Amino acid sequence: MRGSWIAGGGTPELIGENERGLLFENGDADELCAQLQNLIGDEDLRRTLSIRAAQFANEHLNLGIALERQSEIMNGSCVGGTTDCAPRCRSGSNLGPK
Repeated sequence: MRGSWIAGGGTPELIGENERGLLFENGDADELCAQLQNLIGDEDLRRTLSIRAAQFANEHLNLGIALERQSEIMNGSCVGGTTDCAPRCRSGSNLGPK
């Protein structure tokens, strides 16, 4: 994964507080412009954010973790350790608890 992320809106939990990308408020063009200028003018910042983003993705967004989470959902541990959602998930009638 290469490149730095700039995000506004729904993904700040993936970006962190300017740890793996730069955040700005949705609709704030001036702040977006300032963040873009930060990235354009600072090669070390681009490199640091890129490395951190790649490490985060490898550690938290990989196929093994996704499969483990799916298994937890299908086995019913998706609702506070109960098996409430497992029968509906297996039958295909619902993907989660009612």
